Amino acid sequence: MPKQHPLSPLEEALEAWTDARTGLAREAQNIPAARYGFRPSPGTRTVTELLWHVLEVAAGFVTARALAPVGYGQRASDASTGVAD
Repeated sequence: MPKQHPLSPLEEALEAWTDARTGLAREAQNIPAARYGFRPSPGTRTVTELLWHVLEVAAGFVTARALAPVGYGQRASDASTGVAD
């Protein structure tokens, strides 16, 4: 019998995103507002631009998942049972 996973792939992704989001928010709060325009070198993002980039990518993942076909992201071990997340 295949090993049962405590979390579905979607739940795992959401848990990882929650941890990353929490960490990012804490780090962003540690940066003084006056430093949000800091650009380490030409051609790189400022702190503000980097934070926006992370948010945009996250929104893209959420949208992609919401529009994904049924069964997308299903574990191979769950395929034989028809169990999808």
